[in-house]
Amino acid sequence: AEGLVMFRPDGAATGPAPEDGPRVMRELLQSIREVPLVERAAIANNSLLGSAGPARVLTLDTEPRTVLEAPLPMMRIGAGFFATLGAPLLDGREFDERDVLALEKNGIRAIVVNESFARRFYDGRSPVGRRVGLGNLPDTPLNVEIIGLVGDFRRRSLRDDLQPQHIFVPFAQTAVAAGDGTVYVRVRGEPEAAFAALRSAAARVDPRLPLVDLTTLDDQIARALRHEGVVARNAGHRIAPAAGRRPARRIAAAPFAADAGAGGPVQFREENAGRGRTAAAPAASARFSI
Repeated sequence: AEGLVMFRPDGAATGPAPEDGPRVMRELLQSIREVPLVERAAIANNSLLGSAGPARVLTLDTEPRTVLEAPLPMMRIGAGFFATLGAPLLDGREFDERDVLALEKNGIRAIVVNESFARRFYDGRSPVGRRVGLGNLPDTPLNVEIIGLVGDFRRRSLRDDLQPQHIFVPFAQTAVAAGDGTVYVRVRGEPEAAFAALRSAAARVDPRLPLVDLTTLDDQIARALRHEGVVARNAGHRIAPAAGRRPARRIAAAPFAADAGAGGPVQFREENAGRGRTAAAPAASARFSI
C-alpha cells in the first residue's frame, strides 16, 4: 500500500450539470497524470475497504453451463487500475480504450476476474478467453469475455470475505455514472507530500472542485483496523460462552492481503437436462500482498 493515495472528486460542488461530470473526471485524471510526483493514476466506482459496492449474477460457459445462485461482488475500474494498485495481473490484460468503447456501444463485453474466481469455478486454471453471461435466465447469452486474471487482494474488508470471488468491469467515460468515482494515485516519495500537488491539479480543472476523503491507502487500512477492532471487542463483550462451551474466539484483523479460502463455499447450480443442481465447491486459499 506504500505510495498510494485515494480521494473522491465532488463534481456536484462545482455546479455543473450531471452530464458534465464525466468530462470533469477525464480532465482531472489527465491533470493528475501530469503532476511530476505521480507515477500512475486510475479510477474506480468505489473505495477500497470503504463500501461493498454492486454485485452481479453470472452464467458460466462450463459444460453443462453453470448458473451462480448468488451475485458476485463487482467493481467498475478504469484503465491501469491494477497497475496503479500494484495488484498482480496473472494472465491476460487490463482494460483499455477498446473495452470502454465496447461498453458504451454494446454494454459490458469484457470482464477481469480474480484468482479465487478461477480456483472456485475453473479448477484453478486460467479462465482468460472463456465466456460468461450477465444473468441467470436459461437463455442468458454468453457474450462477455474474460480478458484478465488478477491476484486476490482485500477489496471490501480486512476481515475474511464471505464472497472472495470478485469480478471487475470497465469504467465508462461518457455515461452519467462516469462522473462519480474514487481516484487512485501512485506517487513517488511520501504520499502526504503529494496532497498539495493533487489539489493544485484539481484546481487547474476547476478551482471549485474539492477532493473529498483525500487520504493514503495506509491510513485507510489503519481506520479499517481500528473499526474492526472495535467491532471485535463489542462482539466479545456481548457474547458470553454457555456452560460447557468454549469461549468465542476473537478474530484479529488480517493484513491488506487476500485469503481466498476464508469464506464459506459459494453455491452454484449446473443446468443439466433442464433441471438445476445445487453444489458447493471446495474451499481453497491463496495470499497476495499489495
